[in-house]
Amino acid sequence: MAIPERNMMFINTNWYKQEELPMMVSHEIGHMLNGDSCYMYDHSNIGKISSEGAANKVAIDLLLQYCKDYDIHFNSYIMFLQQFCIPLRYEYIVKKKMVMN
Repeated sequence: MAIPERNMMFINTNWYKQEELPMMVSHEIGHMLNGDSCYMYDHSNIGKISSEGAANKVAIDLLLQYCKDYDIHFNSYIMFLQQFCIPLRYEYIVKKKMVMN
């Protein structure tokens, strides 16, 4: 959970799928960077869908930058998706960004 207006973020580090934590943390950082209000979900389902997608896009950028900074390479974008447990609906974004780099 991210609460940008209070500059707070909560992560359950005991999550049962530990391999999902890097994407989860990056996703919440995405909400923080985007300034998404956690209260907006009470008003609009469309707003929630939009902000979740935007947070995932930021998360992908952060993870790609992390890999670049630490010289971590993947043979394919599919391996990147699998390594960071990124939903397949973001395959086109990852593919496009990995080709550009």
